[in-house]
Amino acid sequence: MEGPRACKKEEFKDVINLINNIFRISMGYKPTMKEEFPLLLNEENLKNIRVILEDGKVVANVNFYKSIILIEGTPIKVASVGAVCTDEKYRGKGYSSMLLDDAERIMREEMVDIMLVSGERNLYLRRGCSKAGCCIKFDIRPKEKINDTIELVEYRDEYLNEMIRIYGRESTRYYRSFYEFKNLLKGATTQWGNFTYKIYLMRKNGVFEGYVILRIIHEDVERGYVVEFCGDRRIIYEGLEKMAALLSLEHIRVPCTFNDWMADIAREKRLKYEETNLLGTVKILNFERFMEKLKPYFMQHVDRDIVESIKFKDDGGTYIFGVGDEMIKIDGSDELHKLVFGDKSFKIHRLNENPIIDNFIHAVFPLPFVWTGNINFQ
Repeated sequence: MEGPRACKKEEFKDVINLINNIFRISMGYKPTMKEEFPLLLNEENLKNIRVILEDGKVVANVNFYKSIILIEGTPIKVASVGAVCTDEKYRGKGYSSMLLDDAERIMREEMVDIMLVSGERNLYLRRGCSKAGCCIKFDIRPKEKINDTIELVEYRDEYLNEMIRIYGRESTRYYRSFYEFKNLLKGATTQWGNFTYKIYLMRKNGVFEGYVILRIIHEDVERGYVVEFCGDRRIIYEGLEKMAALLSLEHIRVPCTFNDWMADIAREKRLKYEETNLLGTVKILNFERFMEKLKPYFMQHVDRDIVESIKFKDDGGTYIFGVGDEMIKIDGSDELHKLVFGDKSFKIHRLNENPIIDNFIHAVFPLPFVWTGNINFQ
């Protein structure tokens, strides 16, 4: 066995072939993984493509791509993990666990705050990743009476800057360079399986006010699924009704985080919705450092004196919040992740004996967060 180590340039093609065989060819699909994930599976990312070899052959790999998420303007470093696989002949040797340990070591050294994993397997849950996040999903159905003041404009390359401008207004979002936005958009709309994609901008009174990246699922009954939306939520909502009618879709499913204005619109419209988690799993890599980095966000929601006096400590997997004589302990990473990111069934109980910490926790958690299934999904 050789590795875990970074993929070499001459091994890159073998890694792509392994990934395609596992995730696409074995399921009867075309080998499109490199096109779907052009930043993750890119020779510029070789350092973060971690491999194990047997007899000079790549037999297992873990891949991650580093990004920044702005939480109400506060930057945090994240790493998205995806396309984790082992050749069928070499399974059962713990290679994926070794590679994940190796990748996590690098993330910690490079001060990454959160690991976002595309899967929910026990492989990830055993290592402290959690299903977490406070989100909903609901369906929008075609509407016979269409709002004619909203114009659907099908995407062309010349509209990329308009999309970037609209996206940049979001206070909680991934930071994307122009290069990243362009390539993530192209990758996330690569046709595979029974999926095709449409991108629409919504224009009202001559001004672009929003956009939707839509996956169309071609089955006996065609349905839509929103990969990403951005802009004026009311205009987007009406635009989705119009899209469903225009494309003859039974419905369009919309996922969003609890902090998104779209969730308020769904409740206002009295739509049935399902509570769900973020797509994949999440892990905080350094609790103390992460909490310190969030202080500019905390300052927007609680008094400065509290933010300046609160202490955070990781005591061997017990996570401590302390202010003066008050202290609470969170046992284990799963409870921590559900506290920080929320959960579809987790409730934060009032802490009457610790009123300052109670007010702090209820003011700042769950964190407003991105829907991880957007075009940054790796």
